[in-house]
Amino acid sequence: MHVLLSGASGFVGKNLAHKLIENNFKLTLITRKSSQIDRFLKDRCTILTYEKDTPEEILKRLKTDDPPSIIIHLAAQFKSDHNLKEITNLIQSNIILGAQLAEIGKILGVKKFINTTTYSTSISGEDFDPQNFYAVTKKSFEDILFFYSLEKNFQVFNLTLYDTYGPGDNRLKFINLILDAAKNKEILNMSPGEQEISYIYIDDVIQGILDTIRLETNSFWNNFSLHSNEHYTLNKLVKIVEKSIGTTIATNPGYYSYRAREIMKFKPRHSLIPGFEAKTTIAEGIKQIIEKGCNYEQS
Repeated sequence: MHVLLSGASGFVGKNLAHKLIENNFKLTLITRKSSQIDRFLKDRCTILTYEKDTPEEILKRLKTDDPPSIIIHLAAQFKSDHNLKEITNLIQSNIILGAQLAEIGKILGVKKFINTTTYSTSISGEDFDPQNFYAVTKKSFEDILFFYSLEKNFQVFNLTLYDTYGPGDNRLKFINLILDAAKNKEILNMSPGEQEISYIYIDDVIQGILDTIRLETNSFWNNFSLHSNEHYTLNKLVKIVEKSIGTTIATNPGYYSYRAREIMKFKPRHSLIPGFEAKTTIAEGIKQIIEKGCNYEQS
């Protein structure tokens, strides 16, 4: 099976690309010129550079005897806050690129388009109620995909992805800030910490996407969530990390105010992927991070 994948330089995308290769998928990557793709993938994948190749050129190169049958679109530009200068990049990355891939998929006759979106499209967990401009752009692209599903060009699987984590993740996620504070014996400045969150371990994320690839349904529009079985406040998460690593972490709750339109409750809008269940608890995930990439001094 031939998969066209965007976002392979990101944390989720890199792990997914490796797993697809290990499972004998043929893989073509859509990347930016500045993207860092590791040697393992460079040696095993066809790589098309988005800035270098126009969408027309990408389409031409994909028109082979074995065109992709599935598109997985992970690429995104994230900004929790934005300024005037960043609007163009957010729209280009989160709307235009995806729309071009959808049109390419239509022309090539792909069977499935798997898209990852964000739970921040609704701060209430109900109707569209975006947290920030980033969430607005992600929802805008969902609406574009819905149009393609109405035309029955391909089946759309729109996955609402919750917070991801795991070894090798260097993003400024709250769980990484906790671990860094523990490692460096620093005070963790944070908000009051009563907002709820659900972290899902990277192996479970990848399994959920693989389950979606294999999922058979008669519907052209499919909404699912991808999250773990656990949710907790940020304050509770600090305690979980402390117990997992055997170290007390000094915190300063209330140093930061809650963000505008903060998401306070964990309220998934859609059901999980049929048959999917996250297997890694947050305690087990923290243990994996420490064993595979971190050297924390435990008391």
